[in-house]
Amino acid sequence: MNRTPNLVDIDTEAGLIGGILIRNSGHEFVKGFLMPSHFYDLIHQKFYLAVSTACFAGFVAGPMNLMRHIMDEKIFDDGVVREAVANLV
Repeated sequence: MNRTPNLVDIDTEAGLIGGILIRNSGHEFVKGFLMPSHFYDLIHQKFYLAVSTACFAGFVAGPMNLMRHIMDEKIFDDGVVREAVANLV
């Protein structure tokens, strides 16, 4: 049986990443302690890593950049990535 642990809130994970996508300056508040491994959902781990990398490099971390970056990794089906990014914003 594959169950999500009680202390996991997938919606909160998505909301945090979505907030950073909308306002990249939000990354400043979490960059010192939040790591991709803190996210339960693998796609959220990949999203946060991509967003953090863009923010650290001084680039805009937007939904299209995020989607392209994740699709290039070929870990997830393109449809899954599109749906997940749409749920973030």
